[in-house]
Amino acid sequence: MQGLAQWRTRRAARRCAERCFRGGTPVPHTDRQFYLLDVALQAARRHRMQPYPGDVLLLRTASLAPPELFRENPTLGWEPFIEGKLEVAQISGSHGDFLLEPHVAKLAKQLGDR
Repeated sequence: MQGLAQWRTRRAARRCAERCFRGGTPVPHTDRQFYLLDVALQAARRHRMQPYPGDVLLLRTASLAPPELFRENPTLGWEPFIEGKLEVAQISGSHGDFLLEPHVAKLAKQLGDR
């Protein structure tokens, strides 16, 4: 039954967003999260990963997700898709704040030093 409820919620959010887009108004804040999740899931289903021929710098925040949620892998599973050099660098902050001060200044310095 939970799957049906989720489907109905996503469908309602999609319909609301479509009406807003046609009318030129923004998606209501209360529906935005459901709409964005639905769009992201649709894109993930359609996307086919292709190898990237260049080098990659993977930035990982100092505060990591709890290990019980994710299996620890320093490259987050990107190895099969990177044909060049894959370098991992740790940056300060967390996923939600690494682009805010003081972390963004440290990130800029770290990237400038490369």
